[in-house]
Amino acid sequence: MKGRNPRKGNKGQDGARGVSSGYLTALKKGNVTQIMKHIRTGRVNPNFADKMGMRAASAVISKPNSARYLRELKERGATLNFKEPLSGMRLAHMAALSGDISALKALKGLGVPIDQRSEGGLRPVDFIVASSDMRLMNKMHELGIPFGRRNVLGKLPEHYAKAKHVKGFVRSLRTGRPESEANRLLRQRVDLAIGLRRDNSLRQRQSGNL
Repeated sequence: MKGRNPRKGNKGQDGARGVSSGYLTALKKGNVTQIMKHIRTGRVNPNFADKMGMRAASAVISKPNSARYLRELKERGATLNFKEPLSGMRLAHMAALSGDISALKALKGLGVPIDQRSEGGLRPVDFIVASSDMRLMNKMHELGIPFGRRNVLGKLPEHYAKAKHVKGFVRSLRTGRPESEANRLLRQRVDLAIGLRRDNSLRQRQSGNL
C-alpha cells in the first residue's frame, strides 16, 4: 500500500497548495468566524488571497467586531495596506462604502493611510459623501480626513453629493465655516420628510400583517 501524501487533497479549489478547502470556502462566503478559526491555528498565512483576490482582512470589513478582527490580523502578521486586484480598492474604501467607521478608526490606529486613492482615483471620503450619510461625514471629519483635497479627477468630495443640502453641509466641513442657516433648515426639513416616509412605510407593513 502506498504511503499517503499528506498534501494530497489539500490543494484547494483554486489550486492554492497547502490551503484547506474549508478555509477557501469560508473566504468565499465571508464567514468571519471560520476564517479566524483557521488563522488562529497558525497554519494559514493571513495574507493569503484566493483567485478573486479575497483576503481575511477584506472579509471582516462591515462585519460585527471588524475593528477587533483587524487588530488581531495585524498582530498575526497581516498586511492591511493592500489593493484588491479586481476592484482596485483598499480596505479604507471598502469600509467607507459599507459605512464601517469602526474599521476606518482601527485602520488609522494601526498606521494604515485612510485617504488613499482607489484604482479609479477616488478617495474613501468621496464614497462617504456619495452615500449622503452626514453622520458618517462628521465621523470622517473627526478622524482628520480633509474634505478640501481634489481626487485624481480634479473633483472635490462635495462634487459627489447627490442633494443640495448635502453639498452645503460638505462645503462647511471643507471650509471650516459654519453651515448657513438656510442649509441647516433645509437639512432639517429633508430629515423630517425622510422620517415621515419611514414611519408611514412601517405603519403600512404593520397594517398589512393584521
